[in-house]
Amino acid sequence: MSIYESHMKLDTVYQLQCMNDIMREQIQTYDIASLAILGVAGGNGLEHVNLNKHHKIYGIDINTEYLNSCKSRYYDMRDKLTLLSRDLLDLAIDLPKAELVIANLFLEYIGLDRFIFQLKKMSPEYVSVVIQVNDGEGFVSESPYHNAFDCLASVYHEINSKALTDAMNEIDFALILDVETELPNKKKLKRQDYKKQNKADA
Repeated sequence: MSIYESHMKLDTVYQLQCMNDIMREQIQTYDIASLAILGVAGGNGLEHVNLNKHHKIYGIDINTEYLNSCKSRYYDMRDKLTLLSRDLLDLAIDLPKAELVIANLFLEYIGLDRFIFQLKKMSPEYVSVVIQVNDGEGFVSESPYHNAFDCLASVYHEINSKALTDAMNEIDFALILDVETELPNKKKLKRQDYKKQNKADA
């Protein structure tokens, strides 16, 4: 956990800080009472949850060390925060229902098809996704901790924003927000939000 966060918060990477700002906006934008965060890791951004408004928060991650760290950091949220160890590569797993699903820098690890398959189990009204735009650079930014992430190369999936929107359209979600945040190392974080379309909306 410490290596991951030390890398992400370097001034030359600056993803931890940017992701915290984006999480605040994701959590506060929509009028929802339940949310699920896929790839919650150590819980960066959970401090923006409004416990008077958000009555059920799910944090989902495959890494139990990350989940234990998240549990310690947000012990005061224990009555409303449920942390679940799940491998989203496993298509047989159960997942909770949530009005908002947040998946930040997560699709790259499971791929678009599995994401769509798992998302349908959760029946959200809103979905907010952040993908990384590399502009020819590697997925992992250069840093003193770079070698610790060598194992990611074997599981990394490049996510195309148009392909994501096309896949979401197929399950009746319409794109309602598309914004980019510049990072100091020429990368970008691209946030795309979707809303479930009812028959009356079509």
